[in-house]
Amino acid sequence: MVFVPRRAIKYSDVQLDAGEYGPVRLEELRGLAAWVLLGEPGAGKSKAFEMEALATEGVFMSIARFLSDEPDPAWHGKTLYLDGLDETRAGGGDTSTLLKLRAHLKRLGSPRFRIACRAADWFGSTDSQAISDVSQDGQLGVMLDP
Repeated sequence: MVFVPRRAIKYSDVQLDAGEYGPVRLEELRGLAAWVLLGEPGAGKSKAFEMEALATEGVFMSIARFLSDEPDPAWHGKTLYLDGLDETRAGGGDTSTLLKLRAHLKRLGSPRFRIACRAADWFGSTDSQAISDVSQDGQLGVMLDP
């Protein structure tokens, strides 16, 4: 199977009709402290996160697993690629899922993190506000997988 590197557009640029900004490769986002990748089901978000975690020596796991375990000290200093916010919410969560996620990230000392979610299940500014303060720089980029 051939893997095609994913590209994403900053969500605010999509709202501005992308203008001079265009899609960027996910590897170009490695310098950001935290960001969310939104996309349609089957778009390749999980595979893209797996590949990025391998390339950066990060940790890839589902949000459900991340929340069910105590934070592992081995995760300190690693970039966390957290997959399936929408799936975790489907199991009965809402913004409380993000609050639990936020608490786990704080216990780890606010590491770099990435969250994958279906676009239709991201609650916009409500979700951004719930999680951005645990980002190392207080920012949370929201990227759309076209």
